[in-house]
Order: sequence, then C-alpha cells, then structure tokens
Amino acid sequence: MDTVSIVVGILIGGVVWYGIFYVRYGQKSLVDDLRSSVKEQQSRINELEHDYREYREQNVILREKTAATLRANEDLTRIVSELSRYYYHIKVWSEKIQELASFLRLPDPTIEDKIEYYVPEAVAKTPERDIPVYEKEEREEFF
Repeated sequence: MDTVSIVVGILIGGVVWYGIFYVRYGQKSLVDDLRSSVKEQQSRINELEHDYREYREQNVILREKTAATLRANEDLTRIVSELSRYYYHIKVWSEKIQELASFLRLPDPTIEDKIEYYVPEAVAKTPERDIPVYEKEEREEFF
C-alpha cells in the first residue's frame, strides 16, 4: 500500500506538473508579452525616477536664483524710487532755471542798482565802475 500510494502520488504529481507546463506553454505568448511589458514599465519607472530627481535638483537651484533675483529686484526698486525723486527735483530745478533764463534774456536797466542794494561793497570795489556806496536808509528807496 505504501508503494502504491507513492506511485499514485508520483503519477498525480506528474499529471499536475504536465498540466501546469501545458497551460503555461499554451499561453506562452501571453506570458512573454506580460514579461516584456513588465520590463518596459520597470525601465520607464526608472527613467521617471531619474527625471524626478533631476527636476527636484533643478527646482532647488531655481528657487535659490528666484530668491536672489527678488532681492536684487528690491534693491533695484529702491534705486529706481530714489532716481525718480532725483528726476523730480531736477525737473523742478530745470523749470526754475528756465524761468530765470527768461528773466535774464531781457535787459533790465535797474539791475545794477538792485545788485548794489544787496552787495554794495563788492560793486563799489570793482575798478571799472565808480559807484558810490549808499547807506542802508538810502538803499531802501529803490524798492
């Protein structure tokens, strides 16, 4: 009985093994397609992981550069605002200079007397003119 059960077990194992082999061999093309598909997907996953690591490194670099650019932008904004203030003051001064230039284009016969009122010593010391120096009370009558 022991030998019979061993022989029967071997026969049943052989039949099962043949059945598995036959089923596998019968669907060999499907198994091969699935194996190749798994290999392709695995290589694609590896490529994507590599790309992901590279993009993360690039993202870190871009964030650093963006932060540096924002700091530089803040500095440039301050500089531009300061230059705008200077431009405004220069524009106002330019208008005043143009106004003064328009006054200076027209000859004023009393300009010497008006200048003499403010700087009598300097005008009196000029050798080409012989202008008397007036006292303060006498100067006020011109204006």
